[in-house]
Amino acid sequence: MANAEMGATGVGREYSHRTSAGVGGGMIRRIFRSVTDMPGQVALLLSEQPSEARLLSFVLLSDVFFALAWSIEALVAPSPTVSVLIGSDLALFLVIALIFRTTLVYALALAVAVGMRFAGFGGTIRETRTGVLWGSLVAAPIGFVVAMAVLGITALSADSSGAGYDALQVLPVWIGAVPFLWFVAKGAAAANRSDKSFRIFVVLGLGAVALALMLRVLAA
Repeated sequence: MANAEMGATGVGREYSHRTSAGVGGGMIRRIFRSVTDMPGQVALLLSEQPSEARLLSFVLLSDVFFALAWSIEALVAPSPTVSVLIGSDLALFLVIALIFRTTLVYALALAVAVGMRFAGFGGTIRETRTGVLWGSLVAAPIGFVVAMAVLGITALSADSSGAGYDALQVLPVWIGAVPFLWFVAKGAAAANRSDKSFRIFVVLGLGAVALALMLRVLAA
């Protein structure tokens, strides 16, 4: 009986440790640790076999930082480009943007997973998707800080008009894409037990530039 009670207690403690690490303070600690130890944190995450609901929570949490950045920019120092994008209803814009961003992140995760599978990497599609979605969450706070730093510079600018100011206002979007792509690449590489994160980052960066150029041509 005593052994059974000890076994039940041990299982309970292990379950508590595994589940609490995914929420609250445990989530914050994991994000910080992933900055320097993505392979270890992704391996731990994969060992827990996260559900789709938990993976979705990673994307939604990263969406929060995206929404905060755009909201602050729209209220503190909106440029002509930002004003046109947002229009007269900030709340409606954020809802549409979050839906679009969530869909885009999931599409990117699936594309990276399928691409790496065809490229001969060892991870499954689900494992790579998990690494990519986790990487998007790790990058979100960093992208937010970078966006706020650039926004602070533009808000203090003496000249708040003209093409130069407008271009500077859009700069946080492009700068914020760098940590996003970097940690997505790190997460994908970690999920595949690979050290080729820089190569993945380069491929993602070239793909992003090509997509931006194509959209620019279509919009012209």
